[in-house]
Amino acid sequence: MVGPITDAERADSRLKLKLAFILLVAASGGLITLLGDGGVPAFVLATVIGGVVGAALVWFVFPTGLSEFR
Repeated sequence: MVGPITDAERADSRLKLKLAFILLVAASGGLITLLGDGGVPAFVLATVIGGVVGAALVWFVFPTGLSEFR
């Protein structure tokens, strides 16, 4: 039988979810520039901007850090 997850495991899972969300948004921006035949500087810029937008979305979507869903 498996017991409930600990607070440390919950925090680790929460961090992984947030990082995956940020990476997904950042990679999306970068890959779209490659699809549109953008150069390497455009790819890097779009990826960085996508990371910033992803971080803002994480802050907006998970403002309480998922603590209310326990």
